Amino acid sequence: MHEIGLFNDLALVLLCAALVSLIFVRLKWPVFLGYIVSGLLVGPNFLASSPISDLHNVEQLSQLGIIFLMFYIGMEFDLKRMRQALLPALTAVIIQTALFIFIGLQIAPVFNQGSMFGLFLGCLLAISSSMVTISILRDLKSLDTPHGQMAVGILIFEDILAITMLVVLSSVAVSSQVNFSEISQVAFYILVFVVGVFYLGKLLSPRAINFLARQGSEELITLCAVAFALAISLLALKFHFSEALGAFLAGSILTHSKLIKKIEHAVDPLRSVFTAVFFVSVGILIQPALILEEWKIILAMGLMVVAAKTVSVFIGLLLAGQKVDSSFRTAVVKSQIGEFSFIIVALAINLKVADPSFMTIAVGVSVLSSIISQLLAANVDTLINHTAKKMPRLLVSFHRYYETLFEGIRLRLDRNALFGMIKQPLLYIIFYAVLMTGLMLCLHFLSEFINESETFARYRSWLALSIWLLAALALLPLGSAVIRHINTLVVLLTKAVFANIAIFNQIEKRFLLLVNTAVSVGVVTVLAAYYFSIAAPYMPSGTPVAAFVIVSSGALLFLWQRIKLLDSRMESLFLESFEKQLDKEEIERQRYVADIASKYPWPVEVKEIEIPPDSASCGKKIINLQLRSQTGAIIIGISRQDFVQYNPGVDTMIFPHDHLFLFGNDEQIKEASDLLLAREKAEAAVETNIEEISIDTIYVGLDSQLCQKNLVSSRLRELYGITVLGIQRGEQQITSPPPYFIFESGDIVYVFGNSSVARELDSSSKHLAGLPVEN
Repeated sequence: MHEIGLFNDLALVLLCAALVSLIFVRLKWPVFLGYIVSGLLVGPNFLASSPISDLHNVEQLSQLGIIFLMFYIGMEFDLKRMRQALLPALTAVIIQTALFIFIGLQIAPVFNQGSMFGLFLGCLLAISSSMVTISILRDLKSLDTPHGQMAVGILIFEDILAITMLVVLSSVAVSSQVNFSEISQVAFYILVFVVGVFYLGKLLSPRAINFLARQGSEELITLCAVAFALAISLLALKFHFSEALGAFLAGSILTHSKLIKKIEHAVDPLRSVFTAVFFVSVGILIQPALILEEWKIILAMGLMVVAAKTVSVFIGLLLAGQKVDSSFRTAVVKSQIGEFSFIIVALAINLKVADPSFMTIAVGVSVLSSIISQLLAANVDTLINHTAKKMPRLLVSFHRYYETLFEGIRLRLDRNALFGMIKQPLLYIIFYAVLMTGLMLCLHFLSEFINESETFARYRSWLALSIWLLAALALLPLGSAVIRHINTLVVLLTKAVFANIAIFNQIEKRFLLLVNTAVSVGVVTVLAAYYFSIAAPYMPSGTPVAAFVIVSSGALLFLWQRIKLLDSRMESLFLESFEKQLDKEEIERQRYVADIASKYPWPVEVKEIEIPPDSASCGKKIINLQLRSQTGAIIIGISRQDFVQYNPGVDTMIFPHDHLFLFGNDEQIKEASDLLLAREKAEAAVETNIEEISIDTIYVGLDSQLCQKNLVSSRLRELYGITVLGIQRGEQQITSPPPYFIFESGDIVYVFGNSSVARELDSSSKHLAGLPVEN
């Protein structure tokens, strides 16, 4: 009758959750609180006899809520934004964790406990609830906003931190000391797992997606998507990681695939159903009697959690150069504790560090902090406006100075030629090294499994040897990539160090060849030693040593012969052809910019209109006119008596007899003129030549500081005084791009502002007007 019991429990949970949530919706209260209340109603701590036959069933089903939620978030997560959020998210997590461990150690005596309990308490308070945070963001439709993506990024790092914490806390509770070796090993294993799964997933998923697309069956797409999410989550659990981390990785692998919308549509109902089950499972844990008994502690800890999380995350993001508005929104939305905190409490109870009753206190703090977090997030605009009015001017000025300084340092690093050149090969070296390590670890576990299994006893030695020989073939392309990128890195550093030494120019070619040879020999030797040291237990005695000698000697001999064959003339021809290739690429890029300009000309112009005294626009600010959103035209200048203001701010007020310079096409300017002149007939628009500033183009290359940034983060208006009018992306012409539109390599950006500033930002050496165009 176990199947009937499972069906009974699921039906009761969903029925109660549906009824209670309907009441909460009518009262306009947070729905997830309704789920928690429904869990309390059907749980064993409210009624004399719970209708739930087996609470373990609900707990198991609740894990599906975490899996489907994180899978869905992974599909919507933008990895490009994650790169930009890396430093701020890490800074916020570090400051938040340090603060809560300190708080935990300080308030442990309140519970008549020692420092061990304080350490556990600080760790469980430091981890926010992914379920609650994502639910709040979705309810407020803020998941795709910058602060929403920043919050998700912080949650991912907290998830990884929580996994590490479980290992650390288990070690400390048993041995009463921190095992740094074990901590670093767990952190490295997490890195290997994430990189390996993501790389293999991105490598193999396109073929599977194309196959599913050809079938055209929604049922098959749903089945395969759910199976994939559960498989990666199960794989994560097999390696003692979080199922949430595995589900998020599964979703991020499918991001930007051709079926992503269909998969999201298919998974969304499952996410909604099992998310409700998760919150019901939280409500089941609540013991009303104990909460009433300890309400003062729960209230104090709940308020403390919200305040401390908000302040620590806010400060961490500000220190990383983030905006005040975005930082506060991110901090507020994740100011609660949740599912991972319950796991840490359970570990503390199992290790006799905490009393079983502490689970109810943790659940009470979680519910209270979730309610406060929801209320704060819903009223965050009011909080920001009220706080801004009370903020001391000195503090505001200091933050502006710090933000400008931080942005200047970041821009200088981005513009640094050497840093820009070595960053990519260095990242590739780390990436391939992690992949090789992951492959070696998988082979090690597989070999151990074969040795321990009686099924393979007869062919154990030959099977293990075959596996490691095949692995050697798989490692060859990865090792070759590592050597290639290390050589690139060495060449770049060598040229940067010896560039101003005259004698180096005479021996440069031979010297670089010698350095590359030495590096290649060293890398091959190290990789061979690493491979054979791990493979040695699974190979015949003496074979690894002999094979290592043969491989390293063969590599040295091969590379020595290469030195003898490549004379200085061939090396010179190679460098010359390389330089010619760079020149050719530069010419082709310039031709591309010119060709785009000739094939897809922009039908835009600048025209001037005068505002009559009886116009309805007189006395209004530019932001209140909503000119750009209604017509697509832009005010790029205002002439008022003898004063001309270019790029007027949104708070600039319109006065009678102002001359406004409008940018747009004929239709846009006509609509804007009708709106600005109101009931008066528009005078003939007069074309005006603006002498001091002009409309220019900026080509966005891979090395451009605009590449992969949006209009907000690039701060073109604030830092350079120029306005983006439109973007040409291949055949696509984008006028009035939204604030979070991301620049990509190959874009041609039409800007209005100082020509010299535009030329500095341009990746091309010439402007469109000066380039020859071939038909």
